[in-house]
Amino acid sequence: MKTKILLLLCFITVPAYSQNRVYLSVNPGYSLDNSENIMKVIGDKKVDWFPGLSIAYERENVLGETVHLEYNYTYRKVKDVQLFLITSEISPDPTGGLSSDLILSLHNIDIDVRIGKGENISYTIGPSLSWVNRSFVIDQPLAIGTNRRFEDRLASLCIGVNGAINVTFPLADKNESLFLFTGLNMHYIHSVWFDARGRNVGNYFQSFLFSQIQVGIGSSF
Repeated sequence: MKTKILLLLCFITVPAYSQNRVYLSVNPGYSLDNSENIMKVIGDKKVDWFPGLSIAYERENVLGETVHLEYNYTYRKVKDVQLFLITSEISPDPTGGLSSDLILSLHNIDIDVRIGKGENISYTIGPSLSWVNRSFVIDQPLAIGTNRRFEDRLASLCIGVNGAINVTFPLADKNESLFLFTGLNMHYIHSVWFDARGRNVGNYFQSFLFSQIQVGIGSSF
């Protein structure tokens, strides 16, 4: 806690001549290893490709280091991971059906330190904190234009590490405040706490290893 407070004070009181940067990007990613993929309830469905967005703030001369703070959001919906048949009271023949979708979202916060920098290339590494929501959702049609939703949601807190490489491209030779950038990042996070709400999660865990390509725009000031 003392370290976090010290870093915050440094962010606020660091001299005005320090260079700051902000970044905004889209982050398509791929799950290299995902604990949700081994659950029997999703059968042969997998969490693989997923979209993402991020916003980041970078500041130089924080305890002599360049610190990169980033919020990274990812979302993936896997449709029809479970199928349920509806039968009547007088016949075992199906009269309809329902399906369950898996929804997985991650809210990642990365606190990184730049460990190397070239002319237009930089490398960062640091810890990650993530709030994870995993839901199974069933939408039951009731009438035309209406439905009833059942959602089984499990929230968890995960911690881990991340690393990234970024390349910047100034938009103009005489104006380096605006730039385009692209990069590749890696995350590994593991669950440390569950919002169980009465459920037994003693033998359950979540772990995620994923990579993302970042493409976006930034500004230095």
